[in-house]
Amino acid sequence: MAALFAGCGGGGVSQDPLANVTDAEGSLYGAGQEWVEQALGFFGDLLPASSQAVMRERSLTVVGDSEGVTLLADPVALSPTSIEDLADKPLFIVFRPTNKTTRPQAYIGNNTPGLQAYIGFLRKAQQDYEVEWYGARENGARRTARSPLIIKRLPVTGPNINPCLAGPLISWRKWGGIYVFDGCRQFSPERIHMSGPFPNDLPGQLIDRELRPTPIEEVLKPVYQNLKKPFEVEWPPAVLLRPEVSAIFNAYQNPRLREARQPDDLLGTPLGIVYLRTANGAKLTKADAARVIEVELAREESGYVLLGKNLRNPSETLRFPVREVAWCDGCWFPGMPTEIHLGIEDELEDPPYLFYLQINNLLLGGIAPKK
Repeated sequence: MAALFAGCGGGGVSQDPLANVTDAEGSLYGAGQEWVEQALGFFGDLLPASSQAVMRERSLTVVGDSEGVTLLADPVALSPTSIEDLADKPLFIVFRPTNKTTRPQAYIGNNTPGLQAYIGFLRKAQQDYEVEWYGARENGARRTARSPLIIKRLPVTGPNINPCLAGPLISWRKWGGIYVFDGCRQFSPERIHMSGPFPNDLPGQLIDRELRPTPIEEVLKPVYQNLKKPFEVEWPPAVLLRPEVSAIFNAYQNPRLREARQPDDLLGTPLGIVYLRTANGAKLTKADAARVIEVELAREESGYVLLGKNLRNPSETLRFPVREVAWCDGCWFPGMPTEIHLGIEDELEDPPYLFYLQINNLLLGGIAPKK
């Protein structure tokens, strides 16, 4: 965690602009940790007092997209030996933008226009398990909704390649108009992965505190300013931060992104720039260097791929297989601001996680973080 927070308190401007982006990651991640601590107090009627009194490092996921900032974390420390031990325990705390229909002008930088908080408990259902979400108070009681879960189980064998072996992880992704949460946990002798749709119509507990992280876009702009690129980029970017990965996507001001009517209309055209840092271990450190990658969609015999070129080292090329490509006709219309989303899904096997990317109507799912 020290590496994530390094540089947040000032101390001069780094010579390499990429180092300033790393510092901004830590500032945003640290602000998210504070948000979680504050929200626990709002759910004092549901959580034991002991869980609210102890500050600890949490596995936090931060997702910034066209709607605003979403934060996800594990609310309390648990030491289960099986999924049965998690029944009736709080597993997820989620913050969503208060006004999800209005695009914030600078959702990462100045003021986030309020968030709604939710806490999710695992409940035993007739067939398997589900999550019961608690939101706003109404007439003295919490509003609730339930999400069915898809649960996968895998024996713990082989090398410890999966980050969820080091602790619980929570992910967030969007596919069309549906948001999906998921998470993985290790037990002995198995690890589990659970996922389900988030109830978008449930009003959450309002949190009026302002989030003021270091503006990521302001430290990214000097990085991109002098790069040789075919188009200027759109601002603000889509942001994804986790302990083991940081990814930031800026779409290009490419007319074909607005004119396309199907995925194949975008084959071979530059889509945008991805700032990407991935951990060699369980968590990012200063030693994990960032890449600035221009990506374009291609189609090979095996299926769709994203082809990447490192703009700071053009001799380096990368290849990211894409498991699913779709076109969402209702997600974007001409005249609207660029619609972007960058999400993540945990996996129980290699690769340990997959990216999800939306650019206007184009949906790319199951993007493997591999060369």
